[in-house]
Amino acid sequence: NTFPQLSSAPCIYSETNLTNTGVYSHADIADLVTYANVRGVRVIPEFDIPGHSGGFCTTLHSEGIACCGNQILDDAAGKSVAIMSQLLTEMAGLFPDEQMHIGCDETGVAPPCTLENTKSFEIAMIKKLLSLGKHPAAWEEVLFTTQAAVGYPEVVVHSWHHTHWQQVAALGHRAVFSNLEPFYLDAGDSQAAQMWIDLTMDVHNTTQVAQLLGGEVSM
Repeated sequence: NTFPQLSSAPCIYSETNLTNTGVYSHADIADLVTYANVRGVRVIPEFDIPGHSGGFCTTLHSEGIACCGNQILDDAAGKSVAIMSQLLTEMAGLFPDEQMHIGCDETGVAPPCTLENTKSFEIAMIKKLLSLGKHPAAWEEVLFTTQAAVGYPEVVVHSWHHTHWQQVAALGHRAVFSNLEPFYLDAGDSQAAQMWIDLTMDVHNTTQVAQLLGGEVSM
């Protein structure tokens, strides 16, 4: 409702002939969350920022959002932070789970975006979610690349490519193990049967084990 133009964002995967004409209303989301909840399923939304944000950059340009390519820029005027803060505030009211995922994966440093600029934007989003009573979740780059999550132990970190969940836990963060092997159904020879594994096997550090939330299968 805050930014209805988002529903007109062009489909990134145009070769599949998909469109973005389908829109979830607030009522649709409430029904989905309730349906899942009574079946013991948590619904945790991911709004991938500041990278992978072509939809935001394209449709919210007139609102003043600043971008470098498909990545949101933390502009000096604070427009980008203000816009995305509005969006997260609206979404936080729709999804009651304690966690909200803000992506933070595969960001770049093409000018005018820099590592420090990316970090400052991510910290602003982390602070916003914390102010809304949410525990931010993000991919491993938020801790190991920009280090925006350093000093914010509430951030749940997904290891997925270059790190292991134990590295996340060792730094005091709750961890989710989502690595390409074996947890991506569309990567290499991963098969569902291989995903039923004990992630804590041979891990004797009970403090780290307590920080592991589990694994996540991706596709």
